[in-house]
Amino acid sequence: MPNSVPQSVLSFIDRLGQLFAWLSGALILVLVLVSAANVITRYFFGITVFGLFDILQIGVGIVIFLALPLCTWKDEHVSVDVVYEFAPRWLRYLMLAVSDIVAICVLAAIGWRATTMAGTALEFGDSTALLSISYVPIWVVITITSYFSAALCVVRLAMLPFRQRI
Repeated sequence: MPNSVPQSVLSFIDRLGQLFAWLSGALILVLVLVSAANVITRYFFGITVFGLFDILQIGVGIVIFLALPLCTWKDEHVSVDVVYEFAPRWLRYLMLAVSDIVAICVLAAIGWRATTMAGTALEFGDSTALLSISYVPIWVVITITSYFSAALCVVRLAMLPFRQRI
């Protein structure tokens, strides 16, 4: 069957999604190592890693949004498909289209809100309490990955008529 999106675009999307996923995985590893170092130093030496809460809070937020594009592209979000399996083919198409449209709206809203938050953080110099890490780069990551995920939903919606398994 013909495809509505050129293969080079699909390949680029796959590579970029994989890159974000690898960055997310590397960041999770760093967070685990920092947390383990905190437990060890607290247990043996009675000291903690200064600003650990700031590090973990920022890290987890970035991990989630770096993983979002690949999760969106591969349709790996948590879903309940009790009705979907028993629905006729035309209703399955409709359900997938509506879910992609809703996802586009939600992800674009998140991206827009993150953009405004980045502007506010830049204007007022918002930063974490202990380490004074600027919130601007964090909001920029959330903005980029949210808009990219919304764009992926647009591509998925355009490819809907050409999907093999519905």
